[in-house]
Amino acid sequence: MAVIQTFAEHNFALYLQTRNPNVPGVVNKLRAPTERQLNDARQFWRLVYGELNKQGRSNRFRDIYSDQPLADAFSIDHFLPWSFVVHDLLWNLTPVEFATNSAKSDVLPDIETYLPRLSGLHFDAIQIAKKRPKLLEDYTDCFRVDTPELLSLGLDGLEAKFREVILPQAQIAMNQGFQSGWRLRSPIIVAPKLERTLTAETPGDPERRNPQKLDAEKTIIELFPKEGEQFGLDWLPFYPLKIAAGGFLAGDAPEPEGWVNAAKHGFSKRLTKGMFVTQVVGESMMPTINNGAYCVFRSPVEGSRQGRVVLVQKRNMADPETGGSYTVKRYRSTKSTGENTWQHESIDLVPDNPDHERFPILRFSPIDETDLQVIAEFIQMLSPADF
Repeated sequence: MAVIQTFAEHNFALYLQTRNPNVPGVVNKLRAPTERQLNDARQFWRLVYGELNKQGRSNRFRDIYSDQPLADAFSIDHFLPWSFVVHDLLWNLTPVEFATNSAKSDVLPDIETYLPRLSGLHFDAIQIAKKRPKLLEDYTDCFRVDTPELLSLGLDGLEAKFREVILPQAQIAMNQGFQSGWRLRSPIIVAPKLERTLTAETPGDPERRNPQKLDAEKTIIELFPKEGEQFGLDWLPFYPLKIAAGGFLAGDAPEPEGWVNAAKHGFSKRLTKGMFVTQVVGESMMPTINNGAYCVFRSPVEGSRQGRVVLVQKRNMADPETGGSYTVKRYRSTKSTGENTWQHESIDLVPDNPDHERFPILRFSPIDETDLQVIAEFIQMLSPADF
């Protein structure tokens, strides 16, 4: 009976979510999800890429933020942050480069810059999927139109529908403290001679480097496996920080978005279960972790957390650097002890950057502890450290 009730509640919440797009996180108001469900979205966008490629229009399949063309290896970004909407409906999803997804994190993009690109990519996708009406249900439910009406909107009409749905939600997110106006600073470059190889510009470098002259030592994410493919020896899985923060809470590692040869980039320690690579953006942990550095973490954290640099997630926390409910900081706590017992008096997440006016200490009480999840511990920054 409990299984049937859970199934009914979940599907009723999904029904409410699709028909109330301006009310984010309906499903989460019933039960908090522990991971994103993006397999269907990946299949949808691979279908779009395949059809565009057949038509000789693969150059239209682009990362909307970097404006770089994509191939069949890509990450999935939530235009409105997942931590705000708490759903994986197609109209809010867009294929992007892996480094773009990591850089964007859980922030609101610059709407005026990127919404037209988002709707333009979805316009092509809708035209490709028109012979499969079931794939269009997320759009028809969200925009409250039937399939013929959706297909007749045209490019301008579709953008207007996207604005009707996205602008009110973006305003709600800003009122809740989500960082807004994000724009991609450093272009993402795909080297044509290094198939399926992703390279990011050094932060602060205003000039786009010639892809033909890329330094191979600065290539970080080198392999993009097919579903179920595994690598061993010197290779570690790569997850964007927001995926790592949410995915490991489910008890299993999320699906890797790429693989990194850790030994090649200066990691000399023995690889152990639970290690992964992610990119940390922000200056709060300098000089321990440079802004934009790719780092090795390990999950779960075993033993005492005291003094360790950890990846932490807490619901309703908005980290000013990541824009989401997760952060990388040094863990410090004070305890009070009694007869055969102890409890935390306070938990501090401390930036290593000594400028605590810019990067304040995040302090939590014992009441917050039940909602404070330590996901993984920092092991080492990879070279090149200036990424």
